Amino acid sequence: MFEEFLNPVSEELQSFAFSQGLFSIGEQLSFYEDLEENSGEGKLAIFGLKEKKQDVDVNFDLIRKEFYQLKIGDWSMPIIDFGDIEAGATFEDSCFAFHRVHQTLLKKNYNVLILGNLPEFTYFQYRSFDTIKANVNLSCIDSKFRLGSDDEELNKENFLAMIISQPPHNLFEYTHFGHQAYFVAQQELDLMEHLNFDVLRLGEIMKSVKKVEPFTREADLVSFDLASIQASDFFSTSYPIPNGFDAREVCSLTRYVGTSRTVRSLYLYNYIEKYRLPDHLLLSQMMWYFIDGQNHQPEKNNFDDGQFFEKIHVPTTEQDLVFYHNLYTKQWWLEIKNINDASEEGKHIVPCQKKDYLQAITGEVPDRFWKSFKKFY
Repeated sequence: MFEEFLNPVSEELQSFAFSQGLFSIGEQLSFYEDLEENSGEGKLAIFGLKEKKQDVDVNFDLIRKEFYQLKIGDWSMPIIDFGDIEAGATFEDSCFAFHRVHQTLLKKNYNVLILGNLPEFTYFQYRSFDTIKANVNLSCIDSKFRLGSDDEELNKENFLAMIISQPPHNLFEYTHFGHQAYFVAQQELDLMEHLNFDVLRLGEIMKSVKKVEPFTREADLVSFDLASIQASDFFSTSYPIPNGFDAREVCSLTRYVGTSRTVRSLYLYNYIEKYRLPDHLLLSQMMWYFIDGQNHQPEKNNFDDGQFFEKIHVPTTEQDLVFYHNLYTKQWWLEIKNINDASEEGKHIVPCQKKDYLQAITGEVPDRFWKSFKKFY
């Protein structure tokens, strides 16, 4: 049932991959795996999604050709390129095929990297987690919010509204990276604030890409709009824009996404084939950085282990806060405690930034605490 939805990578391209030199990605990846006999634990599955709504060329083979030529890093994660889901007879057929393939891979414990064109498939990427996880954490990298009317049919402008409004209501954390102010109404920003969603605009991230790391640390899935890259660095999209992330920033972003121990799925969308070699190279390098992050995730340690963590108590005028600082990764975490529950179940430890700790030692409770407290309690 799984294989019937996928068109394998052509024999010609497979031969090209295997002909690459020692230590290349192409020489070491696989193009098939029997899901009945194998678990995907610790493996990465790649596939393309060729559904389109305009008369454009959506083909990922030239990207694959550049990707296969790249050298592997210090990696242990097997990579399987399952090929492409071809456009169905109807849009609904494509949605069904994508949902079935993606959810099957997740249930078999693969991590998944998807190449595609249509933004609205983020909705089905998210819905694939319905039977896998009760509370789902979603992050989107996009120059605009997708909060169009949920009274309309699913489209590229309303997929986030549909995620929020359609049952089952299992969205727990949502983070949006890279919006540009002239694409976002103040009412939309107000709604994001009301829903306790985290939003980092493009200018904030440009000052320091590292700001995204705490917010990706517990994401389950990430969708990345390739149109959020400035057109001078990436033009193979339906809506090239003059301002956006540059090539170095998007590679950093995808690596931070990859280092998250919880991320199971990354969807790179809004791709159109325009036969520009620099675009093929950049997209293949973004894939490389995501996989590099997957292979270099920080070790999971117990917060009570003093060898790895220092536990810092910070009294403030409103709340006594507890921070955890990883001495090796330099990551910061914040304890969110239910004041009416002293048990272990009455507390949660959430990612935060050093600036939250620095704010706390001045006596002020950081926004990160209040946002998380409202989500949990």
